[in-house]
Amino acid sequence: MQKERKDGNPLNLPARCHFKHNAFWYIHAQTGKWENLGADVNKARLKAEHYNRDSATDQAMSWHIDAYLLHFEKLVELQQKAPRTLLDYQNYAKQLKAAFGDLLPEQIQAKQIQAYLTSNQQLGRGVRANREKALLSAVFSWLIANNKGNVSANPCRDIARNQESPQRRYISNEQFQSVRQQAIPAIQLAMDLAYYTLQNPADIIKLRRTAIQTDNDSVYLKFAHPKSGKPLSIALNQQLQDQLKAALGLSDLSSITDSAVILMSRLGKPYTTSGIAAMLHRYQQVAQVNSFGLQDIKIKGALDLIAAGTSIEIVHDLLGHSTMASTQRFLNLPQS
Repeated sequence: MQKERKDGNPLNLPARCHFKHNAFWYIHAQTGKWENLGADVNKARLKAEHYNRDSATDQAMSWHIDAYLLHFEKLVELQQKAPRTLLDYQNYAKQLKAAFGDLLPEQIQAKQIQAYLTSNQQLGRGVRANREKALLSAVFSWLIANNKGNVSANPCRDIARNQESPQRRYISNEQFQSVRQQAIPAIQLAMDLAYYTLQNPADIIKLRRTAIQTDNDSVYLKFAHPKSGKPLSIALNQQLQDQLKAALGLSDLSSITDSAVILMSRLGKPYTTSGIAAMLHRYQQVAQVNSFGLQDIKIKGALDLIAAGTSIEIVHDLLGHSTMASTQRFLNLPQS
């Protein structure tokens, strides 16, 4: 039984979890070691609850998925894995735990995973189920490598993923411009950044002013690829420089120290991906153009670069894919 706390536990913290020195700490029962769980109460709660279930009877698949995510989080802290991948995995884990969480690892069979892929394909989320299956496979591989979970074979290994046909279409210059003309300046800037930089929409939306760098007469945007973490500097043309000056209310882009995000609404709040998507949809309805998003604009930018004579190797580097085959699949190009 948990000892009654002197403060009455106003944060509803799990057993052995305490707030001290502006951080949450977990006291491990066996070693007495204090582990810093960070300053986020929700994340601290999840970790503490996971540790409190650390017994053989409690280690169903839900527990092992959480354990793998904690392991992956440490790899991110060591800069061996990308933070973006961790966020994706945390989202995929929600559906996996709903489907398989109450089962022990050795109870999960290949036919159940196949049924999961098939049913999700019928629900219109076949591609997402592929990503979730990839995470499940990674968890099983980790369990086997560490002799955990009482499993010796990965049930995901021989299960083919759902077919992924390209859903994106090429946006013509006329379609792009007709929508752009309807948009407010902030959305025009978002469209142009996606087109010229080829970076992920989520990274463009959260781009901060300190990412703007100058060198003599040149202006750059500094990114870090979400998968590899590799730094990338992209030179900006005069049009983008002028748009940034107008958006930020500046006459000079050098020596920016303000770390606020670049894309802000009229109310001074950062945009969200869903918010920009909704605004683009309204503009497309007015322009009578079929719907497209920032990701489609990114693909248009990549294909237009290749059509203009830029080598696919350079486009591959800008996109940040791990392999050339990934770039070719992403752009629906013939694979060499």
